[in-house]
Amino acid sequence: MSSFAKTLSVALAVSLSPAVDAELESITDGELSGVTGQSGLTIDYSSRMSLQQFRYEDSGEFVAEDIRSGGAGMTDAGRTAGYNVDFDDARLTFDIASDGGLDVLWQSQSGQPMDWGFVAGNVAVGTGDPAARTPIFNNLQAWGLLRTAQHSILPSSESGLGRSASYNYAAFTVENLSASKTDSTVGIDGGYIKSPDFTGNPLADMDLTDQIPAWAGSQRARSTTPMDDIAAGFAATEFTVYPVNAGEQGAPYDTLSIGVSGFAADIGAQNLSVGQTDLGSMMLDNLQVSDTVITFTP
Repeated sequence: MSSFAKTLSVALAVSLSPAVDAELESITDGELSGVTGQSGLTIDYSSRMSLQQFRYEDSGEFVAEDIRSGGAGMTDAGRTAGYNVDFDDARLTFDIASDGGLDVLWQSQSGQPMDWGFVAGNVAVGTGDPAARTPIFNNLQAWGLLRTAQHSILPSSESGLGRSASYNYAAFTVENLSASKTDSTVGIDGGYIKSPDFTGNPLADMDLTDQIPAWAGSQRARSTTPMDDIAAGFAATEFTVYPVNAGEQGAPYDTLSIGVSGFAADIGAQNLSVGQTDLGSMMLDNLQVSDTVITFTP
């Protein structure tokens, strides 16, 4: 069961408890008729979050420490740009679609892009012994803008895969990505992820794959298309996550696959370094990925 399904189950259980039953009984038939057919839930959202450590373990471990997320003001560059520390002006909408799918949509209350920020003090990998971890990043910071993000749970009849699946779409930017230059880590200065037209090429002159307009099909809960979002300056990505049984797609065990319908962006950095060695700038212009399947092997 997904974390959302668990949360929804708890909420339903609480709503049906004796403590609130009297309030439910006081609603008249006339009052109920006013909400008939309203299958959605809208939440206006503002928050910040901190986490001491995130650790993923399998044959080895991935560890991120001193994590903070919220608005762009969480980062040094975002604060300099005038943003605050809260992820706010956000609206989260849950809706049961006519095809039986659950659509979860992030969009702004004001119509302007939502600013976000993320900080991790240290990122490392290891074998499980804290003393033997290999550091990768120190003081990793990123901030950017989110235009829209959608997460949908599709029934097998609608996924096109013969099984239930999770559909995901996001239009976003990373305005500044950085990591401190130290003797033993990867350093990043002035990193970005933006629309494929960020370097100045108008969309009409670009070799955009003809699959981009068809990424999102009927758009489901969204009002914009991938081309709308790219033209507005955002990178765009669409992917589906679905279960794979042992023996399918060459998987030896039950696992998950990620089907990438598309990704379109310009990606770059003013300078990359490894240890104290500068590697210079990096730019991937008009990067596009489509029809790609990634299958995890436990």
